[in-house]
Amino acid sequence: MKFQIPKKSIVDTMDRMFEVATKGIRADFKLASRVKIEVKGSSVLFSATNGHLNAIMEVEAQSVESEGSAIVDAGVGREILRTLGGRDSDDHIIEVEEKDQSLRLKDVNTTGRAKTAKLSTLSQDQPFAIKVKKGSSYTLPASEVSSSLFATWKYRHPEQYEPKYQTMCIHFLEKETRYVCGDGMRFAVLSRKNASDLNVNDKDAGDKWILPADQAAIIANAISFGDTNVTLTFPDAKQCFVEVPDAGLTLHLKGIPEIDYPKYDNHAYRFDAAKVVIDVARSELLDALALVKSVRDKDAEKQENAFHCFDFHASDGAICLEVPKGKYQCKVECDAEIYKVSEDSFDSCYSWLFLNELAAASGHEYIRFFANSPEGIMLAQPMDLVAKDGDKTETDDRVDADCPAMVENSNEPDIIFFFSAAVEEEDEE
Repeated sequence: MKFQIPKKSIVDTMDRMFEVATKGIRADFKLASRVKIEVKGSSVLFSATNGHLNAIMEVEAQSVESEGSAIVDAGVGREILRTLGGRDSDDHIIEVEEKDQSLRLKDVNTTGRAKTAKLSTLSQDQPFAIKVKKGSSYTLPASEVSSSLFATWKYRHPEQYEPKYQTMCIHFLEKETRYVCGDGMRFAVLSRKNASDLNVNDKDAGDKWILPADQAAIIANAISFGDTNVTLTFPDAKQCFVEVPDAGLTLHLKGIPEIDYPKYDNHAYRFDAAKVVIDVARSELLDALALVKSVRDKDAEKQENAFHCFDFHASDGAICLEVPKGKYQCKVECDAEIYKVSEDSFDSCYSWLFLNELAAASGHEYIRFFANSPEGIMLAQPMDLVAKDGDKTETDDRVDADCPAMVENSNEPDIIFFFSAAVEEEDEE
């Protein structure tokens, strides 16, 4: 096997194969961290698997002298190719030659000084083929799917817990696509308007499909392309094919758990249940939460199997976050706009982590809290607000209160969080 290929092309491909080969590895899978490089005709095929997710990417070679195949360590191969030729060599050509159970790599643009490397080959990998099956298919911009998956997968439960809290849901609707992930006590729902109507099986309720959260993150990195589309096809609930035809990339995810995802829409859009609506500047909230974090007693949390929480009080044009007990304590107030629906004030207790995630999730200027129940679910949404224009100011028609509307931007996703109060012992679905 001997061929030449642009460095930028082979490095980009190895980066994507590295994601698949080295992350989210199936527990009993022994042949991870490997990439197979195979030359057929004028194309070079790169393939990798972690036991759950298979990936094949076809790249055009600049020239091919002989066909063949080799298996290499994903991490070592990627690092050598990244560094071969130096920092300003993205436009260089790399020659790859299989010889004496190794790959000889050479920067052919180098003049006068040798820039070569030797990469030992491996004797075994996990053979597979990908044959895309027919099923429910959805085509969307790859960049949007990638960024949405990556923004939401992290809200799964951080430890091995019930399978449904280790997964995320993609909810395809005609007009929008939603990406949902949560740990049972807190959920994030990111929604994007579809540029054109999607063909869904259920016109009213839309189509819901499940992905393991860790594999969704790998897919997100693998399909992070610019101006091109990705197609997700679900032949059944157990598998998903992901295709980026313009990039020659095909993924096959197997072993998706067959579970009923929590009915997130029972809570995520209950704006009408708000008793109080609260607007606070995101920057002020972040500063307040930083102080709350500073009084965290990690030793007590370990002993009591608890989490860091604080009292949340809203009234008279301010919110107050207070940690009133324990080894370390604090009390911090922020200016806020309080809009009465049925109550003048609101008191509850929340996890520091939940509100910090909310405040860090976007660059919007404000956080709007829809305070529904002190013992139950709080709804919150980062947003920018329309400018006030006297009596003509547009208001948020989702609630029965005279609060300003949010700025609508069809090119940007919306993200909504809902989470349980710390006084709530049972999670809700």
